Amino acid sequence: MKKILLAAAIAAMPAAAALAQTGSVNGYSDAEAAKAKAAITAAGFTAGSVASAQGGALFVNATKGADKYVITVMADGTLHPGKPMGVAPTVPTAPMALPQGSPMPSRNVGRGARNDD
Repeated sequence: MKKILLAAAIAAMPAAAALAQTGSVNGYSDAEAAKAKAAITAAGFTAGSVASAQGGALFVNATKGADKYVITVMADGTLHPGKPMGVAPTVPTAPMALPQGSPMPSRNVGRGARNDD
C-alpha cells in the first residue's frame, strides 16, 4: 500500500509543479492578450481572437481591409504579420455543354454500334 501511495505522489509532482507556475510555455493571460490586441490595433489591423501561444509569443487572427492575417506578437511587443490570406478564390460556374464543333464523338460510339443493314 505504501508503494502505491509513494508512486502516486511521485507521479503527481510534475503536475503540481506545473500548476504552481505563474504561466506555462503555451499559455497567456488576459492582460497579455489585451496588450497584444492593442499593439495590433495600433499597427492598423483589426484584432480578432488569439489562435494560440508558444514561448511568450501570441498568434492572433487579424484583418486589414478584405485580407486576413495571423500576426505573431512577440513577448517584447514586436509584430510579425504573416502573408495576407485574402479571400478564397471562386470558380465561375458554367454549363457543362460542349461548344459547337467540338471533337467529341457522338453518343453511340463506343457502345457497340449496331449495323442493322
